[in-house]
Amino acid sequence: MLYLDALKFEPVANIINKYIKNRKLVLLGDSLNLRNLLFEKYQISPEYIATSVKSKLDKGKEYRMLSDFVGKSDEFYICIPYLQYSEEMKAKLESYGYKEFKDFAFAYHQRKVLPAYTKDYVDEYGNKVISAGQFKVILSAMAGNSIINVDESVISKGNSSIVIGGCNSEILIEEQCVFEPNVHFEVFPYSKIIIHARSTFGHDFTARATAGCLIEIGKDCMFSDVIEVYAGDGHSIFDMKSHTRLNECYPHNKKNEIILAEHVWVELRSIILACTIGKHSIIGAGAVVKGNFPKHCVAVGNPAVVKKIGITWSRSNYAQNIIECGDEFKNY
Repeated sequence: MLYLDALKFEPVANIINKYIKNRKLVLLGDSLNLRNLLFEKYQISPEYIATSVKSKLDKGKEYRMLSDFVGKSDEFYICIPYLQYSEEMKAKLESYGYKEFKDFAFAYHQRKVLPAYTKDYVDEYGNKVISAGQFKVILSAMAGNSIINVDESVISKGNSSIVIGGCNSEILIEEQCVFEPNVHFEVFPYSKIIIHARSTFGHDFTARATAGCLIEIGKDCMFSDVIEVYAGDGHSIFDMKSHTRLNECYPHNKKNEIILAEHVWVELRSIILACTIGKHSIIGAGAVVKGNFPKHCVAVGNPAVVKKIGITWSRSNYAQNIIECGDEFKNY
């Protein structure tokens, strides 16, 4: 099974398959992970490894000087798997008669910053911004096959951003959500953030979904200020005796999920880790939340524990009737 170190090359592998036609593949620097992905998905194998260092020719017959491919774009397609995108390398390959994407591609592409209100953006790496709403969007060098869709009715009050940190990431924000200033989302490979309709967020809210994670926030949730939501560990942890990884993240680990049902109130300076929180619940100020929490509960503390059950809440500080606590109470 291909792992994330190989699957991160999926966007550039798709570009190679789209444009290579009947040409031979040349890698400017070797990558076993890219080799494995290309062969498993498209039955493509590199013919040569290009280098600018003569001493590397001693590594094997497949090694060639990059200058050997000057003026041969009709015979070869060049992929750069590990070198960071640079205008200097791009200009060199163009001087050799190669055009970006049509004849060569970087795996680590140029980092892109898209302004608020970007719509209908698509690039060669498969990134799609259906609508950025009022968020700035940052596509990292490995972003690819990712989707951003912020409903046009969503309000963000300034200095807010969405960072796509890898491939096959997705963020969806539904209608009538409201964000105070300094709200930031980070979505990493094979992760997803979904925010359902009419949820509101105070200032300095941060949500990060590391590799293979899910953050889902139900409709009509309410977040106070300075709240952090982190799904996944972000780093690998191994057992010393068995040498096995303890916090596997791909293809998906349900232990990394954060799922809030509808109408959940999260109070000031809370930290939300892997958990499920039932509908109409309240998370007290300063709580560190991990685990499973029932509906209609109050949970407080570090670590958070349930202190009361059988409650609900209203956004209005002046509510006098339970019918003001949501649609399901209108017939009470």
